[in-house]
Amino acid sequence: MSKCEQHDIRARIVAHLIHIDMDLAQAVENRLGLSELPDAPPAARPTRQNLTASPALSILSNGPKDFSGRVVGVMVSDGADAGLPAALGDAILDAEAQMILIAPRVRGITDSGGNLHPAHEKIGGGPSVLYDAVAILLGQNHAAGIANTPAAQDFLRAAHAHCKFIALHGADALIDACGSWCLAG
Repeated sequence: MSKCEQHDIRARIVAHLIHIDMDLAQAVENRLGLSELPDAPPAARPTRQNLTASPALSILSNGPKDFSGRVVGVMVSDGADAGLPAALGDAILDAEAQMILIAPRVRGITDSGGNLHPAHEKIGGGPSVLYDAVAILLGQNHAAGIANTPAAQDFLRAAHAHCKFIALHGADALIDACGSWCLAG
C-alpha cells in the first residue's frame, strides 16, 4: 500500500484490515504513518471469532515433504574449495532440485583446483529472492572483495530477511560487512 499515492485509499484498506486482524491493521497503519487507525467500515457479514484452526489449511503441517522442484541460488567466488560446488550440485540434483550458479562474472569462477564453473547469473543479476534456498561459497583470497560488493551484501541480507535456508562457507567477511544483525536470531 505504500505505492498507492491516495491517502484516502490507503486509509480505507487499513480500515478493512481491522475486520481481518486488529494487530495487522495497527502494524500496517504504523508503517504507512497514518495519523490514526481509521474506523472499520460496516462488515458485509458479522466477523466470526469462534473459528477453530484447520489442520488442512496449515502451511507448516502440509508443506512439501522434500526439496524436489526447488531452486538453490549458489553464490561462488574464484578460489572456492574445489569439492564444494560439485558436491553441492550433486546433492541438489539428487534432491531433484536445480542449482543456479551466481558469480562475480557470468564467465564463472575458477575453483581452488583450477576447474572453471560457468555461471548462470552475475552477482546483482540473480538476487536471492528468486531462489528457495541459497548457498554462499567463497574462496579465501576472494572473500574480502566479494564482501565489499554491495550486490553481494544485498544478496545475503535479502536471503536472511526472506527467511531462506542459507548455507555458508568462507563467508565470514561478507557476514561482517552486512552487520552483526544480519544472521542474528
